[in-house]
Amino acid sequence: MNNNNYYAERKIAKLQSRKPVTPPKPPHVNQQQPIVNVYPLEKYTQALSHKLDFSDQDIIQHVEPFVSKVNENKLTILHMATGTGKTPVTIASLGQIQKKLNTQLDFAIIAPKNIIQSNNWQQTINTYNLQNPDNQLKPYIIETIGNFTKQLLHPATKTKHLARLNHDKAILVIDEIQNYKNPTAQRTKQLHKLDKNKKIALTATPLTNNIIYDMASYLIIAGYYKNKTQFIEQTKLTPFLDKYNNPQIYKENGQIDQNKYPAYKTIKTQLKQIIYHPNQPIKKQLNLKNPQHIIK
Repeated sequence: MNNNNYYAERKIAKLQSRKPVTPPKPPHVNQQQPIVNVYPLEKYTQALSHKLDFSDQDIIQHVEPFVSKVNENKLTILHMATGTGKTPVTIASLGQIQKKLNTQLDFAIIAPKNIIQSNNWQQTINTYNLQNPDNQLKPYIIETIGNFTKQLLHPATKTKHLARLNHDKAILVIDEIQNYKNPTAQRTKQLHKLDKNKKIALTATPLTNNIIYDMASYLIIAGYYKNKTQFIEQTKLTPFLDKYNNPQIYKENGQIDQNKYPAYKTIKTQLKQIIYHPNQPIKKQLNLKNPQHIIK
């Protein structure tokens, strides 16, 4: 047999014996479009909070300074204790912003499931509308944080949300902003898709874990830093990180050693720009029970 024919036949036989190559599967995409829950305000007209008065000075006094901060920042945090009026102040501020725009405001509200189910936002908006018939607020959606994250992951609902909310006149209200403190979490990553609007964040407990990383998370959402890596680099935090990436910048009494870590002064200034706490200086705003969180 001719050697050339022999090797040619061997090559053909070898090729024929090979198993067909299965192409790699595309990344999993949930093809089922998530349901966008509708919470019609009309449903709550019989459950209005008649004790709530939007002409009350306790609400009015906060609207102008808060709206001023909202206009200046991509993210503005309203830090008030539980039960002291975060929701009414936010709704009154949205009304003021809409009035100045002289057109219907595009805004959405996202919150933990228990808050949405309590109907507090729906009832408060209805109360505002009842007292301000010439400046009716109409939210685009009122949705849970979990559902909103799923909707931003799906192409159809993501496109719809971006069209309504991702422009400089739109506002996304985030109740319990501390749920977004992990910059690598899926919900936080999806939130960054909405990078052109304003965000109003509500919380009674802004700093609950590692104060530096908590502050970093808010400043990333506010656009001061692109991500956690950039925050660490630009604030020169790397030399102070232990093997678990925990900052070793605290004194024995739990306060941050600003002589050791001078960049902390800049970080505090940045946070002061985006946080509003009625009638309290920034030191008191950030002074929590955990001694690690004492600001000086």
